[in-house]
Amino acid sequence: MNFNFEGNYKQRRAISLGGVKSQEDKRALLLKNQEQRRAREAERLRLKCATKIQSFYRGRHATSLARRAERTQFSSRLSSLRSLLASSNASTDENARLLVELVQSFLFFNRVQEDGTRAMQLCNLLGTRVVDGWEVVWVPAVAGGMEEVRKRWRWQVRKVLEMAVVMVEECSGRQSTLEATSFLHLIQIATDPTNADRLQPYDPTLYSLLLSHLIYHTHLYHNIYQYLNSLDDKSLPTVATAISIVFNPLRYAQSSVDMTLQSFVVQSLIRYVLAIPALPNRISIDSLTQVSVKLPFDEVVAKIVEMEERQDGGLVVEGGWVGTAGLLGNVLAFGHKRIII
Repeated sequence: MNFNFEGNYKQRRAISLGGVKSQEDKRALLLKNQEQRRAREAERLRLKCATKIQSFYRGRHATSLARRAERTQFSSRLSSLRSLLASSNASTDENARLLVELVQSFLFFNRVQEDGTRAMQLCNLLGTRVVDGWEVVWVPAVAGGMEEVRKRWRWQVRKVLEMAVVMVEECSGRQSTLEATSFLHLIQIATDPTNADRLQPYDPTLYSLLLSHLIYHTHLYHNIYQYLNSLDDKSLPTVATAISIVFNPLRYAQSSVDMTLQSFVVQSLIRYVLAIPALPNRISIDSLTQVSVKLPFDEVVAKIVEMEERQDGGLVVEGGWVGTAGLLGNVLAFGHKRIII
C-alpha cells in the first residue's frame, strides 16, 4: 500500500541535480581523441623545431664570432711568421707547426668575397723562398720528425691551391697583375716538375698528389682560360706564368711516362688554351717561345683528329664549337717555324 499519495494522479518528473549530460556515441569519442592526439603531436613538433632552430642559430652565431676573431688576428700572426721564416736561427719544425696553424685558421674563416686580400697575402707568404732555398709552401714537407704536421699539411695545401685556382678566375678582366701574380706564382711552384725531384728525399708522393688534385679535382685549365681570354695586355708578366702552369703537368707526365695524365693534359690544352681565339696574337714573345718549344705537336694533332672524329667536323671547346681547320691553324702557327732559344 502506497502511503505517499497526495491526491495527484500524475507521475512526478525526475529532476537531475547534476545538469544535462551530453550523450556521445563511440565514433564521436574516437574522433575527439584523434584530434587531441594530433594537437599534442603538433605542439611537440613545434617545440622540437623551435629547439633546432635556436640551436642552429646559436651555433652559427658562435662560429661567426670565432671566424671574426680569427680573421682579426690573421694579419699579425702572418707578419710574425714571416719574420720567423726570414730568420736563419728559426727552427724549421717550429716554423712548420706555426704555418700549419696559420693556414688552418685561414681555411676556417676564409670567404671568397671577404678575404681576397688575406688570400693574396697568404699565397705571397707560401711562394716566398726562405733562407734554406725552399719556398715556404714546402717547409712542412721537409720538417724532420713531424709526421703529424706533414699529414695535416698535405690536406691543407690542397685546399689552399683550390682557393688559388678559384681566385685566378676572380682576377679575370682585371688588368692589374697584383692579385693574380700571387695566386699564379703559388700554382706555378706547386706544378713545377723540378720540385718532384727536390721533394723525393722528404715526401716522395707530395708533388704527384698536388698535381693530380689540381688536374682532376679543380678547374685549373678552365680558370686559366678565363683569365687569359679576359686580358687585353699581352705583355703582362702573369701571361707567361699562366702559360708555364698549363705546360708544367705535361712536362711531368712526359718525364714520368704517365700516359693517362699526358692524354688528359693534352686534351685540356686543346680545349682550354689552344682554342683561345687568335692565341698567337694574345700572348707575348716570351710566352710564344714557351708554347713553341714545349708544345708536343704530334700528340696535339693526333688528339685533335681523334676528338674531331667523335664530334663530326669540329670540337666543343671552352669558347663553344670550333671547326677543326681553325683549331689546327692555331696550333700550326706555333709549329710552322719553331722559335729557338
